[in-house]
Formats: sequence, structure tokens, C-alpha cells
Amino acid sequence: MKGIFMMGQISLVLFCFLFAASCDTDDTPDPDVIENEEDPVDPGDSTSQAPKTIDPDKASEYLVLNSASGLTGILSGAPDEQIVVDVKDTIFMVKGLPLGDRILFSYDSALNVTGFYVQIEGASGYYDVPESVIEDYTVVFGDDGNRISVLTLDLDVPESEADFPLTFEIKIQPHDSVGNPLDEFRRWLTVECPVDTQESGAENGQCNSITSPSTDVFWDWDHSIRKYNGTTLNTLAPGLATPINSQGAGCCRSDGTSVTVSDSPGCFKGTTAPQLTWVELPVSDYSVRFKHTLWFFDDGTVRSYYDDFKRTYDRSATNFCTGEVGYTEESDIWDNTGTHDFTAGADFMNLSFPNWKGPNHLSKGYSIVYTCNALIMMWGVEDNWFAVFRKNRETDPTLTDEFKAWFN
Repeated sequence: MKGIFMMGQISLVLFCFLFAASCDTDDTPDPDVIENEEDPVDPGDSTSQAPKTIDPDKASEYLVLNSASGLTGILSGAPDEQIVVDVKDTIFMVKGLPLGDRILFSYDSALNVTGFYVQIEGASGYYDVPESVIEDYTVVFGDDGNRISVLTLDLDVPESEADFPLTFEIKIQPHDSVGNPLDEFRRWLTVECPVDTQESGAENGQCNSITSPSTDVFWDWDHSIRKYNGTTLNTLAPGLATPINSQGAGCCRSDGTSVTVSDSPGCFKGTTAPQLTWVELPVSDYSVRFKHTLWFFDDGTVRSYYDDFKRTYDRSATNFCTGEVGYTEESDIWDNTGTHDFTAGADFMNLSFPNWKGPNHLSKGYSIVYTCNALIMMWGVEDNWFAVFRKNRETDPTLTDEFKAWFN
């Protein structure tokens, strides 16, 4: 059993919610505390109140999971099938913002992972969440042949029922098609308060700013979504590829020579030329971004670093007689420096990159929400685009030979 670890394409899309909640500003959960502990109450102080807490069963009711089925009982132990996850120790959520987190699991493609059991420690029930990949997107596998599955998770506890930050321990077990658990992960699940723009003084501590004097503090892109009337229309994330073409077409001459539409005026769908046969082939090309990291410096400068990969259908390199599809591949690293106008407690920020290199120019204004561990940038009509960044999520943000940092 894996133990608890204490504390851790064609286009890029990045992301105001106003929060009027009163929140504590404790940075990270006490590793010895599974859920909120009550502070001592001075019996002589009539204004002193114990913090509001909820029990694990009640918290379990507020888990947000896709197509989950509720089950009663306690999860039993699980073997160790060497599955790895991209969360080191803590899954962070932002109070009042229904975005949650995308948790990635990597495993040998021979394992038949069909779902996940999810249980808050101490709860009398758990959930079975089917494994799924977002329609019309393809998770790019690594060269090792491993498969990647995604679990989306949120904990949407009403403000009236608990004080924040709120922390529980959670168990996640990937399972196979007959329900046998394959592995187990224990992590902390913490819901943090966003920095209150009306209370941006010292009480917010080190979480009052997203900036740093050095490169030691950075923000890794986690995922981006576009919403409309509460419905998610698009999801982009590191390693989640966007298809470009689904079909290629050309002709095969009777002598076995492959020709394209531009090669021969008689090559078109429905051609009646006796020496030409119209051929349509399935194409698998895509654009993908594996990493995007931002550094916001105290001096007002900002650095953006990301790498893109594009595999494009090449008609001229395709053989329409043998059915072999040709592709061209292009890999780019884009490293840009610009300026920001962030101020502590701000809910809006402008970025400017006068000499931007690469696609997806970031020079624009963003509504922002941030905590000790998350930064959400929002833009578009009624801020319908959201980009979630996680603070210091990986050990080295400039690694380009790895898709993710993985943990077991």
C-alpha cells in the first residue's frame, strides 16, 4: 500500500469571481490533522466560537465526481500494481470555484483500469467513478507505452457548514472491469480560501502575493476550460492533444503510383478517370502542449515558458496505394519575458509581452483568483475561459523530456 506523503492544441487557453466569504489563511494543512480540529474556546470570552466543522460522511456528500455511483462500506486494502499519480501529497481546491482538480494516473497499458473508488477517510461509504477520457481529445502516451487516465475531483462544501481551509484525508483506488482494486493512493484533500481582495494586508501572510524575488516560486499550468451557461465546452491540459485532421484523401493510379489532388486534375472524389482510384485514409495528427510555467517577479517582470509539439498530416508524404499516412513533426520551446501589474490582493492583472515569440500571445488583461497553492486566470466574454495554475507543482519546471512528475 502506498503511504501518505505529507505536503506537495492548436491553441493554449488560459483564465471574476468575487468572494465575500470570511476565511482563515492557514497556508497548508497540518500533516497530523485529517480534518479541521477545534481551537480551544475560552469560556470567559463570550465572543469566542469554535470553528465550524463537518464529519466525513457529510463531507462525502459534497464530493463532485463525474457519473459516480454511491456505495456503502469501507474500502479494503489494495495491491501495488506500480500505478503512479501526478499529485505528491495534497489535492488543493479553491473554495467557491467549481473547477476542482484533474488527477492523472499513469500505468502499464496491460492493466485494465476501468474506474476509481474514492472515499473520504472515516466516511461510511465511497464512490465508484468510471474511467473516462474527454470526448474528441486524445491523451498522448509516453514512449514507454504507458496509458494515462484522468480523475476529475472537487469538494464543494457550503460556507455555512464549515470554516476554511478545510482538510480531509482521501483514498483513491484504481480498479479493473470486475471491480478488483489495483492500487491505492492516500492523499490530503484541502479546500483553500481565495485571497480576499478587501483584506489584502498582513493577515493574508505569504499567500497575499503570487510574485517572488527569484525563480524559486513558479506556477505550472494544470488545465484550462471554457464554460457556457455552467456547461464545460472545452478542456485543455498538458499532454491532452487537440486533433487537427481526421481524414486524408488522394488517388492511386493503376500503375501503383500514389498521387495527390494537386498532382492530378483528375484526382477528386467521384472521379471517373479509369486509371485513378479515389482513396480516403484515416489520419491521426494533433497539436499538444506538454508544459507551461509562469514566473511572476517582485520587480514587475513575468516569464512564460512552454513547449509545443505538433504532428501534422502530410499529403505529399502519404502513399494512397499502400495506405501509409505521412506526417511531419515539429517541436518548439517558447521562452518569453514581459511585464505584469499585479498588486497584493488584486482581482485583475495585465500582462504585456512586447516581443512575444510563438503562438497564443498572452498580452491581455485577466481576472484572477488565487490561494497559497492555486492561481486561476480568467478572460473572455463574462470570463468564460479559465486557466488553472498550481504553485511549484513540479521539482524542475524546465524539464522538457518528461510529460509529468509522477509519484507513487
